[in-house]
Amino acid sequence: MENKRSFVEKISQRREPLSFMLWLGLIGISIMFVFLSAIFLKYRLALPTLPFEVPRLLGISTFVILCSSLTLQQAYKAFLQDAYFAYRYLLGTTFLLAMAFGVCQWMGWESLYQQNLELMRSTPLHSLFFVMVLLHLAHVGIGGLVLLYFFGISLLKLNYVDAFIYAMNPPNRLFLRLLVVYWHFIGGIWLYLYIFFQFM
Repeated sequence: MENKRSFVEKISQRREPLSFMLWLGLIGISIMFVFLSAIFLKYRLALPTLPFEVPRLLGISTFVILCSSLTLQQAYKAFLQDAYFAYRYLLGTTFLLAMAFGVCQWMGWESLYQQNLELMRSTPLHSLFFVMVLLHLAHVGIGGLVLLYFFGISLLKLNYVDAFIYAMNPPNRLFLRLLVVYWHFIGGIWLYLYIFFQFM
């Protein structure tokens, strides 16, 4: 009976609403990209001889976004360990890497667009590729704005005492953790897309 009661209490325990909302959003994003991938695959199988090559710059951007996940994770660890100088440095590095990712994506998109302008007018394959890349870039942009916000706050809290008080506030820790989860997820989505396009 006690086991049954503890199970019911565990299930009915109040969940953190922001975490729940974030995971719902991430599930929605996953479904969207899986759906677009399925449509892309359908057209690719219908047009197997159509030339399609992923720009090299997108490979570089894959490396960049993986590095940004690493630096953000290290920034989060530094935040929890009260290493505020390292936190600011790693957070700024992550933001710069996010910008570098966006530049690589845009340049790769631009080169592919110029090379395949005629193909785009005759088939939806390349158009779908651009839609998927731009949708992902938009999600990176959202994360980048949040990164910039956290970086700006960290610059305002240069004094150790101010930074310590800020770091001890549970909502601030929660928001940063949610950003880390979101950023890792978006990086994972891009890794999936890049591998998917490579096999197309």
